[in-house]
Amino acid sequence: MSLTIECLRSMEAVASFNNMTHAAQALGITRAAVSAHVKKLEAQLGCQLVKPLGRGIMLTADGEILAARARDIITLHDDTFHELAPPHSNELVIAATEHTAHSIVPDLLHALREAQPHLSFRVRLTRSSKARDMLLDQRADISLFLRHHMPGAQHVADLPLEWVGVEGSPRDAMVAFHRPCAVRDQAMAHYQAHAPGGSAMTIVKECEDLASVMQAVAHGQGITPLIRTIAWSKPFKTVSLQPSAGDTGNAGNAGYIGRVPLYLATSARVSRAMMHEILHILRQSLGRVDPGLSS
Repeated sequence: MSLTIECLRSMEAVASFNNMTHAAQALGITRAAVSAHVKKLEAQLGCQLVKPLGRGIMLTADGEILAARARDIITLHDDTFHELAPPHSNELVIAATEHTAHSIVPDLLHALREAQPHLSFRVRLTRSSKARDMLLDQRADISLFLRHHMPGAQHVADLPLEWVGVEGSPRDAMVAFHRPCAVRDQAMAHYQAHAPGGSAMTIVKECEDLASVMQAVAHGQGITPLIRTIAWSKPFKTVSLQPSAGDTGNAGNAGYIGRVPLYLATSARVSRAMMHEILHILRQSLGRVDPGLSS
């Protein structure tokens, strides 16, 4: 018995996007195929890997272990393949910060597949530094990353951030990505400047991936800083530092933390015209959250 790369790739995508549909879009396969891959892994390993959470999913403890192992296996597999095999002429790889997983990357994929039906797209969600490195190492063609500019990169927009939690989340406990993390740093600076009554923020859990962050938040361990989106699926919602000041979804500036810059960089395989098309798609998508970003 062996675990196939295809099944592990689906598991890794589900963990990254916290959503079966978005995982399927990232992989360019059907939702049913992703679900079948996860079920096959569960049958092979004899354990439950995912369970429903609102309109999305969450990983079980066993699922978190497999997702972490799957990333290592896939990275080794893809690096080996890249070294020995030439890239497909009609495939482009998108390396993006995990903070873009909720809406930015799914919107980009949908628009690109409609605008460029002759091309296929593969997504690798990772940390910003790795997304830049993948482009520099010619392992990616489109890179989306936060904060740190690189030569030739285009500034997409300054993304609004907000606190996200569940009902009853403690406002002085943060679930965060491991450093380096631009969103974590911005959130901590904002908290120190706006903390109610001079209280201190405690980081209660550090995570390597978005699925682990969302799982900890879903369990009520704390709140986490994320890029603002149109709406969060239950049980998640925008929260303010003062519970009485606005736990009312995404209305107004409730939960607003500040902004971090998003950059786009592309390889020589992406034409200048297509790079501008990607910029336009990204800004249009972000304009649904903040109308000033679509101009």
